[in-house]
Amino acid sequence: MKKRPKVAILNTIEDTRVNLIQDTNEWGIVKTSAGNELLLGMFRIGKLVRVESFDPAAEVRQLVVIGADATPEVITASTRYKIEIGNPDDKYESQKKGPAIHAYTTPVTIDVDAAVNRLNVYTALAAKINAYAGNNVTAYTLTYTDFTSGDSVGDTHTNYVAGELVTQETSNVTARIAKSVITSGTFAGTDAAGYLWLFDLSDIAAWLITAKELTAAGDSNCICTTTNATTVHGYGMIVEDDAGYFISNISRAGVNWVGATQGWIVSVAEIALAYGYAEGIGSVMAQLIPRYDQSKQSVISGFLEYELQNDDTFDIAKTYRKYVFTLKDGDENALSAEKENSEFEIILYCDYGDTSDLGDLDTAISALT
Repeated sequence: MKKRPKVAILNTIEDTRVNLIQDTNEWGIVKTSAGNELLLGMFRIGKLVRVESFDPAAEVRQLVVIGADATPEVITASTRYKIEIGNPDDKYESQKKGPAIHAYTTPVTIDVDAAVNRLNVYTALAAKINAYAGNNVTAYTLTYTDFTSGDSVGDTHTNYVAGELVTQETSNVTARIAKSVITSGTFAGTDAAGYLWLFDLSDIAAWLITAKELTAAGDSNCICTTTNATTVHGYGMIVEDDAGYFISNISRAGVNWVGATQGWIVSVAEIALAYGYAEGIGSVMAQLIPRYDQSKQSVISGFLEYELQNDDTFDIAKTYRKYVFTLKDGDENALSAEKENSEFEIILYCDYGDTSDLGDLDTAISALT
């Protein structure tokens, strides 16, 4: 059984590695060298199995596209199109909930224009999804267009990045990239051509369907020219997880699973941008401190990993490097009462902004192994 970790923080790192103390037999972490206030330890030399370190990283919200296919879904009459959204760890009153089901059944008679039918289905499904706050997502319909003359300023990027913002010239309408497929050429060669799927248009009515440049404003520096009269609205759909995987909703279990589970022939749920949980972000970590029920025995929110020694607190203005020390030491078998070795973890968070002193401490920690 994995033991509860001991967790400590260094909001201030002293120079010359003095926060790590050791002699020939033991080592530990102190808050200050002056007071030698022990945060973690002392631990026996030679019992350290490994040390892992993790630099801070911002949260990345998952994007899942449905219908971003070169050959689009052909909507048929009297067909139920279903999308399911959920997390396998979601619970309601201590029981697993299962995914939320959102479905739309097409009428007996549908439009002769296949694009109109797709628009109707995806618009209806997006509205159903957005009407239920328990999904912790936002759904958008997709806009499709061909593109040519794809270029990368300084040849630093090979394609657009899913989720990034682009701006259309003349109209100044902004949109976000759902998916970009290159069919010929390269952005480095200023001759990339292919397909783009966009979402979250700032003004869909003002979007120009003539040949216009689309310029990225963030994660890449790509630029391309949309092909005249190839724009199609409502081509597909995208589902974006809401921000704050573990702080926006007390019962939220994390990233969503999204599935296109009934009616679809061509389209599947495809991850356009993989999720990433926030790591080492002080403003987030401060909200994840565990809170207990009246008995002080059960955690009703937060995580034990963020309960700090000595009643210390996270600085919401800082980011932190996380060290995980795995040690092996004596324990007792609960059944036989015999002594045996077992692994346990201690966790140390250190101010990531103090690069010089953090570097010295990192060197000292590395020397322990």
